[in-house]
Amino acid sequence: MAMYSTYFGIDSHLKTTTICALTPDDGELKTRTFKGNPYAEMAEWMAGFPQPSYGVYESGCTGFVPARMLTAGDVLVEPVASSKLPGSADSRSKKNDRRDAERLARLALAGEVSPVWVPPERVEGLRELAQAMDDLASAREAARQRVNAILCRHGIYWDERTPTGRLKKRWGQVFWNWLRGIELGDPGSQAAYLAALAAAEAAEIAYGELKAEAEEVAAASELGPVVDALMCVKGVGFATALAFAAEVGDFSRFASGRKVTSYFGLSPSESSSAERRRLGRISKNGCTLVRRLLVECAWVIARGNPACRKKGKASVPLAVREHARGCSARLVERRRSLVARGLMPCKANTATAAEMARALLYIGKDAQAAASSATAQEAA
Repeated sequence: MAMYSTYFGIDSHLKTTTICALTPDDGELKTRTFKGNPYAEMAEWMAGFPQPSYGVYESGCTGFVPARMLTAGDVLVEPVASSKLPGSADSRSKKNDRRDAERLARLALAGEVSPVWVPPERVEGLRELAQAMDDLASAREAARQRVNAILCRHGIYWDERTPTGRLKKRWGQVFWNWLRGIELGDPGSQAAYLAALAAAEAAEIAYGELKAEAEEVAAASELGPVVDALMCVKGVGFATALAFAAEVGDFSRFASGRKVTSYFGLSPSESSSAERRRLGRISKNGCTLVRRLLVECAWVIARGNPACRKKGKASVPLAVREHARGCSARLVERRRSLVARGLMPCKANTATAAEMARALLYIGKDAQAAASSATAQEAA
């Protein structure tokens, strides 16, 4: 027996939306296309069908706006994962908006859809902020590389060393002063170098300003304590903590570490049949940004000193900090054991990243529970 009186398949685009209404009692289909996406008119049309009703649309460029604008009263609208929708040769060869909407309505009736969690608007804003930070970081790295390329062509390289003989850190204040004092001699080369250097400085400033603003926004949000707690783990910086916390949002929605590993595409793909079980490379599903940042954190663990302990902020509860330190020690040991077994470093880092995702999930759960408890005590 159907759970809802009406099922809606919504084919959502930027400028048009096609909605197909399917009533299970009589099997009747009604389809309508709305131009300009007048959500109030759509909601009124959908409310005219037998209630309660359930609508789905494929997650994509329209984001979570249709779900927020069309969910009201007895009407529930959710985005569904496009990668998990059943497909057929017929649906691929005969494709238009009306057919896609009808297909979604029938799949919703059959229960063959996987809903996507709709985050609060502030959490979605943190996701966009994390992505913007990554975009500016990529632009900064590209600008730095252009400066390095010009110097390389002229045979100039950084070789300033400490009294102990170690190479001094690049892109610090001393390095920037050294860059500003370079003279290439040729007017054309000097003009090109100064332009590249100015672009690198502008990219540095833009990233620094956005990071400072992101730290303020994150601290004022409900995920602020979670971000601070995640940063207690060795190798995890602000960018990774923000991206992970914003993408997960509600840490209680993952029942186990395996689910969060699969969510971020760090679990192995599988091609098994009968008695043969074959595991392949990681699936690479989910958020590419978080997956890449976790792998980068694994590289930091590989290069870091195992004896160094990360303190974390004093505002993080002591129990959460101790949990993070224990996780850091396990991650270091995990990476060491994988390399000792002869596993390639890149594969060892990926496995460490998967282990880190599971560790961050449980640390985030502890941080959210501690924050909720503190809020309840203040209210009391």
